Amino acid sequence: RSWPRAPDCPRPARASSSSSARLGSVRASCSALGSRVLLAYDADTHEILQDLPLGVSPLTTPDVEVDLGGNVWVVANSAPPITRFDRSTGERTILWDDLQGGRDLVARAAGGVVVLGRSESSNNVLVAYDGSGQRVATVELEFTARGLVPMDGYAGLGVTVEGDELLIIDSADLIELSRCPTAMQRPWHGAQLDDGSVVLASEGSIGIACVDQPVVWRVGEENMEVLSLGDHALVLDRV
Repeated sequence: RSWPRAPDCPRPARASSSSSARLGSVRASCSALGSRVLLAYDADTHEILQDLPLGVSPLTTPDVEVDLGGNVWVVANSAPPITRFDRSTGERTILWDDLQGGRDLVARAAGGVVVLGRSESSNNVLVAYDGSGQRVATVELEFTARGLVPMDGYAGLGVTVEGDELLIIDSADLIELSRCPTAMQRPWHGAQLDDGSVVLASEGSIGIACVDQPVVWRVGEENMEVLSLGDHALVLDRV
């Protein structure tokens, strides 16, 4: 499904969200059905470039992101919560930082990623890492967070919550910048278009947020991913 952008809005840098992550012509992808390996391959020729081991046990619902330095990150709702692969050497690093699981992540403009996960003290915690894997900021959210949306050229990120607002967070220090209306009660995935509007998806619904009059359509089944193509978005569904 393809959804057009809303008119008369500012045009920040393009951003996208996907279960696969792309930097240049190389895409890193990971199965969501219990993975032991991460395949890095050329998106143009489909040649497998690297076969990176994730561990002995399959990961539960893993997600993948490539940061702006080319390092590959994997989060999973199981142990280990975060795995980082160095771009140059392929070296694998396991990160815990009191997390018991991770369920989403996005790249940061300053390098590294922001991870949405759970800890012993909170089921909704944001952790920012720099490109080397060092933790630089942690925030426990007061809301039930569902997913992350890269925004403004990765300088910001949107947090989808159970409610009718999208939280806009600074990716550098995790400070809340603003909120925008969504007209959706339980959005999950999303992607920002070039005009600044955000296409959000949840089970059975797709909507446009961060506009003067948010809209929502009852369409689709699972609506599992949203990918920005600049002036429109693609929604991955299962039928």
